[in-house]
Amino acid sequence: MNVKKFDNGGRTQRQRQLDRLARRFERRQPKEFTRLDPSIPIPGSSQGIFPANRNRIFVEAESDPSVEYHERLHAAQYSKLGRFLGDPGNLEKGRIQDPVLREGYKYLSDLYSGPEPDFNKYDTQEEAFRAAGLTDENNIMTETGAGYFVTRSPRDFEAVIKSGLKSFYDAGANVKQIAAGSSFEDMVGFINQNKETSNNARGLAKYANYLSKEGSEEQKKVFMDLMETEYGY
Repeated sequence: MNVKKFDNGGRTQRQRQLDRLARRFERRQPKEFTRLDPSIPIPGSSQGIFPANRNRIFVEAESDPSVEYHERLHAAQYSKLGRFLGDPGNLEKGRIQDPVLREGYKYLSDLYSGPEPDFNKYDTQEEAFRAAGLTDENNIMTETGAGYFVTRSPRDFEAVIKSGLKSFYDAGANVKQIAAGSSFEDMVGFINQNKETSNNARGLAKYANYLSKEGSEEQKKVFMDLMETEYGY
């Protein structure tokens, strides 16, 4: 994969893509946003949820800004018809909007080869995830879980990467510049050193660590191409 092909002729072609993405992002935002009462947690390991057919975003009371942005990215992944018909609980639903990430996902979609959750064996989805080692006893996603969820869900591939990176940029780090002068190992080290920046930075760190252990050299190169891409932050 050569992500830089999107920068041919300078910044113009990528900037046009970013402009289109920004317009679509705003156009597809839901009518309502709700920060829940502290007494109402969201089930499972997520701190936010976008039920597409309800056209509304919910986030937990103490969630950081990356959680809201993650869910707004999900909202942008559905057309109006997709929202009417979509099932956001299905990992195969939703479309990656950013063409660079869509291309990158083609190379990373087969990364996960670990345990599979057995939904027929357990009463709840949460129990199946824990038994497979995808979440811990507190329903927090593990590194193996990041490999599973981010690899199997194109929606979350885009949402975790973009919201995690945005939190780094918002904290003052120029990730594109850092990645351009780093090896894969150094880049993963940077992500881990700064993972407490946000909830989605932690998710990105877990995914990067899984990729470090299980990914091919080609997949690591694709990841670095994605880190060096301009996202308009």
